[in-house]
Amino acid sequence: MAMRALFVFAVLLSGCDLALRPAAEAPAAESSETHLAKSNTAMSLTGDIVITPSGLIFAQGITVFTRALAPRAPTDRVGQGGEGYAALTGSLAATVELRRVTNQVIAPSASNREGLCGAGVRPSYVALLRDTRALSLIVFAGRQPPGPSATDAPVCAVYAYAPD
Repeated sequence: MAMRALFVFAVLLSGCDLALRPAAEAPAAESSETHLAKSNTAMSLTGDIVITPSGLIFAQGITVFTRALAPRAPTDRVGQGGEGYAALTGSLAATVELRRVTNQVIAPSASNREGLCGAGVRPSYVALLRDTRALSLIVFAGRQPPGPSATDAPVCAVYAYAPD
């Protein structure tokens, strides 16, 4: 009886793609890049930043989980009648990466217990402006993504970083 069960199991397994293949490799770790806090605001409120595809990790205990949105141009306006991304930071950014914030976690040990936007204000979008010598982070609060037709995408903070 045991031999028959083993035979049935082998026949069932032979139709399965997993039967003779090696186990799949574990997914590669997320890529990341580190930048050093450069502006006084970044040094005092966030510390250095590690950027990953799924979020931003700040040395002073804040983690922001994000989802990437369509890339923007440095000259794109952030709101109706507003300035462009590059004008807000003085950056000569070559790229603007806009992300929607899905969650902000503040560690109990964080030196800044108020988060990226300040007390009671939840960040909703972040824009990463990269050029050859700096990274600027613009943080937005509000219900709409920044863009030329946005009426509810106020800037709540701007931070500056240098490549590590």
